[in-house]
Amino acid sequence: MKNMKKMNRKDKKDAEVTLTKSSRKELVLVCGSQGSGKEMFCQCFKNSFLQSLPVLPLYQGLVGGLSFAATSDLTDPKHLTYITAAHDRGYRVTLYYLFSGRLLCAARNRFSALTDGTPFHETEFKKGYESSYRSLVEIYPSTDLVFFIRNQKGFEFLRAFDPLDTDEATFKEAVHRVKVAVDTLR
Repeated sequence: MKNMKKMNRKDKKDAEVTLTKSSRKELVLVCGSQGSGKEMFCQCFKNSFLQSLPVLPLYQGLVGGLSFAATSDLTDPKHLTYITAAHDRGYRVTLYYLFSGRLLCAARNRFSALTDGTPFHETEFKKGYESSYRSLVEIYPSTDLVFFIRNQKGFEFLRAFDPLDTDEATFKEAVHRVKVAVDTLR
């Protein structure tokens, strides 16, 4: 890097931004409703962009104070608080939201409950499914980048949103459109 005293103003600003970005802690969130494939996504990409990040519960990662990855269905209000706190503490928050249709998620949850020998509660599942989408819209301002990924047969990256470039109303409409699209797939 050039000597900072000999740099012009624009070069100094670019150098400061680069230093700030490279030293900024990261929180990579893999989110989606129950049965959307969050753990499978983490397994598939553990040798890629998740390679250098430990996957930790949100609270534990924040207490540790280092970069980390976490998963959430966004139905626990504490998770929303932790995500907002991470953003307020200067973490770069990148969220990957997995869109899977309600029927597919329900089938995955039924199968999981069957293999575990536990009952599947359809009403609770439906509440959680809808709550996850509402919380995605709610947490959007506390993120730096949100990726939409459809997970019906495989992981398909659909679109990315930056809160600095896309307003909340447009984001909310995009969430609704993708949710309706995956919910109507049979």
